[in-house]
Amino acid sequence: MSDELLEYYQKTRTISESICKTLSVDVLESQPIEFTSPPKWHLGHTSWFFEEFILRPYFKNYKPIDDFYQFAFNSYYKSQGEHCPRKERGQILRPTFSKVMEYRRFVDNHIFELLFNSENNDVKKNIILGLHHEQQHQELLLMDIKYILSKCFLNEVYQNKKSFFKSETFAHEYLCMEGGLFEIGANSKNKFYFDNEAPEFKYFQYPYLLATRPISNREYLAFINDGGYSNPLLWKSDGWDYIHSSKDFAPLYWEKKEGVWFEYTLNGYFPLELDAPVCHINYYEADAFAEWSGARLPTEFELELCYKSKYFSGPTYGFYESEKLHPIIKKTTNCFFGLTGNLWEWTNSAYSPYPGYQRPKGAFGEYNQKFMVNQIVLRGGSIVTPQSHFRPTYRNFFYPSQKWAFTGLRLAKDIK
Repeated sequence: MSDELLEYYQKTRTISESICKTLSVDVLESQPIEFTSPPKWHLGHTSWFFEEFILRPYFKNYKPIDDFYQFAFNSYYKSQGEHCPRKERGQILRPTFSKVMEYRRFVDNHIFELLFNSENNDVKKNIILGLHHEQQHQELLLMDIKYILSKCFLNEVYQNKKSFFKSETFAHEYLCMEGGLFEIGANSKNKFYFDNEAPEFKYFQYPYLLATRPISNREYLAFINDGGYSNPLLWKSDGWDYIHSSKDFAPLYWEKKEGVWFEYTLNGYFPLELDAPVCHINYYEADAFAEWSGARLPTEFELELCYKSKYFSGPTYGFYESEKLHPIIKKTTNCFFGLTGNLWEWTNSAYSPYPGYQRPKGAFGEYNQKFMVNQIVLRGGSIVTPQSHFRPTYRNFFYPSQKWAFTGLRLAKDIK
């Protein structure tokens, strides 16, 4: 095993645990709504992944610590047997948190032993996939922790910081992006990529305009005050039905108290910072706002081309490593503000396979392909995405109604 892989493994596994180290047992085991999972479950599931796809097939005479974990920590892999429904994960009372940590140590020790004694390239390949899978769950952990704490009546907060970095005020402007024939997607030059990012293919793009910064709370509040949620002409039919059936008329974590808007953050409740990017909106809301603005959402390809363009040299702030855990708009040396590592930005692209896509054989075919229906692609990474996990070709995806992820929007326009 290379020193680089060993360091990557140890660092990744340690970060997952450090995300949870300040949480009470009540929070670690809590599941207030079915789209979240208890933090304890994430720590168990990421270990199950290494056990199920690496130790069981490659470690000779491997004996699991507890066969019940195969059921308790399976997420959705039908090919790997029965699993607990997602909405019932909070009802799994065992193993306790201390036993989950014991399970993690058990799996780690066996992974180390396997790597030191194995020359199988598939072992290394699957471990790297497992580490990127764990980094996905690090982001999910922070998404779920934020929602769990927001429902806590003890005013529990995740960070002890009294404030986060303040946003700066910038005009909402557009930059003209050139058209032409481009390569989209990942190729063999990439060290790692998920199967849904490949194969690389040629794509013709018309010239387009892309906003230099994401939409702010101030602008989204203007949409609300202008009756945006009560104007059916702005909404897709499904979106209109959703917001009225769920009575969902504001971004998640916004709350109005005595005429003043507040926002819940991982630092607690604060008065709404008007110049910060609007966060925790779903696709329906992003699309309706774009319609109200006389613009549109960009395609996923328009954003990928922007990440690779001469106008963007990479993030100057953001991602999980910044420890901000809240999006901001800040002056950069790039032409674009907060383009990556700030918020996952909604596109108008349906989540579907690229031309020539081949579903991986076996259980890994369930990783991405089975979700390629009724979901929307988001691009850019967020303030809780590990930076080493992100690539310009990365395709995130959620259902149009979901908004507990760190999601925002950037507008685009056609050039007439």
